[in-house]
Amino acid sequence: MKRMILALTLATAFAQPVEAAGFFDWFSSKDDSSIFESVKKSINESIEKMEESFLEFRQELSEQLYTPKITSDYDTKKSVYFVEVELPGYEEKEISIQAKISKDERMLTIKASREKKIDSKQEKASFQTTRTLPKNVHPEKATWEYEKGVLRVEMPTEAKPVTVIDIKKRPR
Repeated sequence: MKRMILALTLATAFAQPVEAAGFFDWFSSKDDSSIFESVKKSINESIEKMEESFLEFRQELSEQLYTPKITSDYDTKKSVYFVEVELPGYEEKEISIQAKISKDERMLTIKASREKKIDSKQEKASFQTTRTLPKNVHPEKATWEYEKGVLRVEMPTEAKPVTVIDIKKRPR
């Protein structure tokens, strides 16, 4: 009776169909220690498979949901405006940078695209961002470098002359 309860409990826990003829005969022909060793082995194998599946799922999800950190600011010591983007896993040849300058707009577009083959599956990942550039920046003289997964684009800035104006008090 104890073995039958154990069998039903395990079958329910693992949501597997119980074939009455073969399944219960197997339990009645074994001693308790071999039953528990067999169940323990089966549980450990199931846990290992679940862990592997979870790690694969987590890796795929993190690649799909990853949003790169983007920083832009002035570096007053170097007299440049910079844009930094974290793009881990990309190679230089997978990155393109373009500036669009017109009378009405000044834009910098950064794109990255890659394809990887993992276990006979083709995986694709891409990223794109467009930033409005300040008016005192010269994108035609921009340079960039990509090191340790971080892209840095630098553009020289034009120093604006500072004008000081004295404000007079309004007469009464």
